[in-house]
Amino acid sequence: MQNAALSSYKGISVTTASRERLILLAYEGTIKFIRQAKESIETNNVQAKCDRLSRATAIIEELANSLNMKEGGEIAESLASLYDYMMRRLCLANLKSNPDILDEVLSLLTTLYEAWRDIIERPTASPREVETSATGSASSTVRLSVSTL
Repeated sequence: MQNAALSSYKGISVTTASRERLILLAYEGTIKFIRQAKESIETNNVQAKCDRLSRATAIIEELANSLNMKEGGEIAESLASLYDYMMRRLCLANLKSNPDILDEVLSLLTTLYEAWRDIIERPTASPREVETSATGSASSTVRLSVSTL
């Protein structure tokens, strides 16, 4: 009974969330699934690893598909490239069962998550830009702007 109530609450919070909050929730879900995949690699649970990485990849793909390339300009292009890179790395991590690759993608996602969280928590300036450096082999600076994404 309690699980049904929690699921209902989560469903309501997702359907009433702002676009910015939905992006934050997507990052949270992706991070959660990658962490679970990493645990599955450590316990040699191949089926769970594949399932969790499939879910994480699907969320990243949805984030990429939701970019407004026309209005987002350079920001959207940078994010599209970063999302593509992360999806390719997740595929490689799945093939090789390599937790180090998952750590790299987690680092990138955590950087994006923290930038979006900062945007949401300080909505006083519009558009709110946050500069963040993404680490790893896809190193670049990404500027996030709520009004263009």
